[in-house]
Amino acid sequence: MARFQIGHAHIRVESDHPGFLARVTEWMEDFVTEHAPEDNRSAIEATFVALAPDEPPPFEVPPSAKHTHDNDTAAYYDDGERWYVKFRRSGLVVLERERLRLVGYVYPHIVLPSITAFEDFMHPLHELTRQIGLYPLHAASVEQGGRGLLLVGKSGQGKSTLCADLVSNGFRFLADDRCFVRETDAGFDMFAFYEPFKLFASNVSHIGALSAADELSGAPAAKQPLDLRKYYPDRVRLHSGIHGIVFPQWAPGAPSRAERVAPGKALVELLPLTLVCFDPAAGRAHFEFLGRLVGGLPIIRLFLGDDRAQWSRIAGEFLAESGEC
Repeated sequence: MARFQIGHAHIRVESDHPGFLARVTEWMEDFVTEHAPEDNRSAIEATFVALAPDEPPPFEVPPSAKHTHDNDTAAYYDDGERWYVKFRRSGLVVLERERLRLVGYVYPHIVLPSITAFEDFMHPLHELTRQIGLYPLHAASVEQGGRGLLLVGKSGQGKSTLCADLVSNGFRFLADDRCFVRETDAGFDMFAFYEPFKLFASNVSHIGALSAADELSGAPAAKQPLDLRKYYPDRVRLHSGIHGIVFPQWAPGAPSRAERVAPGKALVELLPLTLVCFDPAAGRAHFEFLGRLVGGLPIIRLFLGDDRAQWSRIAGEFLAESGEC
């Protein structure tokens, strides 16, 4: 058994497969805790039962369950108090929304060798964190002087490159690709979900500490994983308040500059960056949360020109101004 705490959310995980439990613990190692929750209203319980390669799950999705949609990895069914996620190869997950309970029947020989298959199988857990106001978001995040920035945008817009550049110039690093975000009486908080960077070596060749990184010595035309914590161990944070949102955008051949983004436009760009949400009620809550997020924070688009020395200056000035708002 393992316990994790992400902000106010407590997650208790059990499995009869030691290797699967070890992978879950590694995946959420920054949130490991020995403390039981004081308030069970924010306590999620997840149990994972290992299946042999030729062993079917112990039951089928009931005929009463409504088939809501499919994607490349799973089919989703709504049966009132329960959701069923029937994976094409990895197993079956049952969620009880009101009880904040998840039971997964998993094929370890399919899920454990592949980080993609593992994360796909674990994504229904995010549906339960939404139930208690902790929202997953595809975003990088940094912090300086106690104030945090969310760096958001589609893949290829420069999030990872900007994040690495800011950390090399004194910002503290939270996450490159995924955060948990929540609303508090004081504003908005974010919690890092650490994963190695994935970036092109040429995009960080101007950063001395990273230019000769062994991890980036692979094929130059492909993104390579990079453990930024290895190079900046003193610039790591797990939690910060959010004081501004930045949409990076490459602007080769042009000077770097910032442009204000209206909340409505920011919301349209943010929505596709939320992690898979299949419960309509949770989806509406997530949408309303993002509306409050963009309505309550200053937002810019940072055009990343060839004058890379200006990136951190512009971001730092924006963050300083956001503290005065």
